[in-house]
Amino acid sequence: MSEFLQIGIDKVKLINDFEAAGYGIKSINEKDLVTIQDATKDPSGLIATIGAGTGLGMGIITHVNKKFRVYPTEGGHQDFAPIDDDQIQLLQFLKKRLHRVSIERLCCGSGLFYIYKYVSQSSYYRHLQSISLKRDMYISKTDPAQLIVHYAKVENDMLALKVIDIFIRIYGAVVGNLALSTLPKQGIYIMGGLSPRLVDFIKQGTFMKVFLDKGRMSELIRSIPVFVVMDTNIGLKGATIYAKSLL
Repeated sequence: MSEFLQIGIDKVKLINDFEAAGYGIKSINEKDLVTIQDATKDPSGLIATIGAGTGLGMGIITHVNKKFRVYPTEGGHQDFAPIDDDQIQLLQFLKKRLHRVSIERLCCGSGLFYIYKYVSQSSYYRHLQSISLKRDMYISKTDPAQLIVHYAKVENDMLALKVIDIFIRIYGAVVGNLALSTLPKQGIYIMGGLSPRLVDFIKQGTFMKVFLDKGRMSELIRSIPVFVVMDTNIGLKGATIYAKSLL
């Protein structure tokens, strides 16, 4: 890298992609945020980040006394914990194909495709079968996740909508678990390439219903601000901010 950039090795720093996205929080404009849960920010609290895209990233940020620090994690590799009968069936479906089922297997673009395969092969959802979507999965060069999102948003395809519904329920529970684990009183920021495309589904209510469904802890995480970040370049902006901090 240093040779390619023609600069000294001491001037090159490699950081986790979600660490870069964390630094990008400093660049966010209000217009780039969609508020999912409005709550009062505690300036002494943590910030948590999570984002589904090609994988599932998570991070923790402290911002105290004007000192901004980002801590990357590998939280996306936690075990998937189903919360309803449908997700139990999904886990069993995936266990036949994968050695281990992490939440990243489902909360990402390829995760949408895994959920699609489960729904399309389930006898319980036989009435939702979509010939058009199945055809395009075979012949189209479009990314399967993009196809599923397109068929759900534009074609109002019932099978695609079911896939999105299962995804949203899983994602909401995962984000809620992150909120419980970190208590990010400055806010939890949902990033990644999928969230802006699915923001209308996230806003519909199922996401927050599952997010808040934490038994006696539900009232606690009701006090945490939740935002969707619409700026998909936040990682690049964060890398720039981090690079400038090294000068």
